[in-house]
Amino acid sequence: MEELIKLLNQFAPLSAAVENHLRKIIHPYSFKKWDYLLQAGDVAGHILFLEKGLVRSWSIIVKTKRSRKTKKLKKEKVEVSNWFMGEGTIIISVQSFLRQKPAHDSIQAQEDCVCWGITHAELEATYLAFPEFERVGRLITGFYYCLSEDRQLSQRMQDPLDKYRYILDTTPDLLERVQQKYMSSYLGVSLRTFQSMRDKYRRGDAASKPG
Repeated sequence: MEELIKLLNQFAPLSAAVENHLRKIIHPYSFKKWDYLLQAGDVAGHILFLEKGLVRSWSIIVKTKRSRKTKKLKKEKVEVSNWFMGEGTIIISVQSFLRQKPAHDSIQAQEDCVCWGITHAELEATYLAFPEFERVGRLITGFYYCLSEDRQLSQRMQDPLDKYRYILDTTPDLLERVQQKYMSSYLGVSLRTFQSMRDKYRRGDAASKPG
């Protein structure tokens, strides 16, 4: 819990009264590898801080492909990774939690996870009891909403190589912790292409290629 309290204070200093209240209502949550923190279609009831572990957000999208046999176009459902989050981050399905509407994405543990969190009802009650805490909530919401927008923009605007470079520069441990099939779906390439990209970087072949 201490890391969560420290993070909240980074957004805006907490008064002693608010901090004491939070320590009473924040609860630990544990998830085994492959457990769902949230499934698509359910309403996000919690906002969680990830103390230990790794989670993945993914969605099902419909893609149109041409059949190799008949050459006809056909639609098929494909699982696509949206993002990965490790220790020290807040896990939230932004729209589902804020609007209390069914989620479009699923959030699943990729490792055993230890989290701390509160429910939507507890958060709203805290805002009523401590109006000054609303500023912290607003700053957190804004930060993670912008982060969500940045991810979506990256998916649309960056090519797979740029996204791979960004992961190398910012969170290189993800390349070892995330299964290759999930990382390739995040980058929008086949598993074979991802493995080739990874091998080139390991050999240094792509180091001098312009961005």
